[in-house]
Amino acid sequence: MVPDKIPDTVPGRIEYLSHCTSAEWESLCKGCGLCCLCKYALRDGVCYSRMACNWLDLKTHHCTIYAHRNEMPFCNKISVDMILHDGVLPDTCGYREFIFGKSNKKISVDFSDVIHLQDAYTKKIEFIKMLIPESINWCGRQR
Repeated sequence: MVPDKIPDTVPGRIEYLSHCTSAEWESLCKGCGLCCLCKYALRDGVCYSRMACNWLDLKTHHCTIYAHRNEMPFCNKISVDMILHDGVLPDTCGYREFIFGKSNKKISVDFSDVIHLQDAYTKKIEFIKMLIPESINWCGRQR
């Protein structure tokens, strides 16, 4: 449900997102599940890990508690501020592409290698071993 007349400027698109309907907002999400991967802030950027929120369905990449996610203290509701902060969402995120345009970056995660955070704790897997090094290049496109 992308608007008929998309604003031509980045500020116009940011303003649009700040006031769009819930249905319009949701229509921009690609359902990739990358926002639900655990991230680690590094000096050079944000690195994504192969660990995901416990409620992410690793086959469909959808949240299993989506309707109630905002009631969870650990779930960060995606907001315009979050979209604008480099590194929090990859450049291929539908929300970021709506604002900044299509990204040329190719991002692929083999979700068969992703585990839930609770499983990582249970198995005592070191977070650093679960990082996806190439993910530093996923975020922060030059504008």
